[in-house]
Amino acid sequence: TEPYRKLGKNQLRIGMFPSVDPDDISALTKCIEYVVENLKK
Repeated sequence: TEPYRKLGKNQLRIGMFPSVDPDDISALTKCIEYVVENLKK
């Protein structure tokens, strides 16, 4: 598959290096979820 295929509606593309701590990825995901939930209000 093409690694840079087109994004659809309501999608984000997030790139990271293998050395990124999984806890940091989890924290980023929680931040994104918080922002998305509060955009609905």
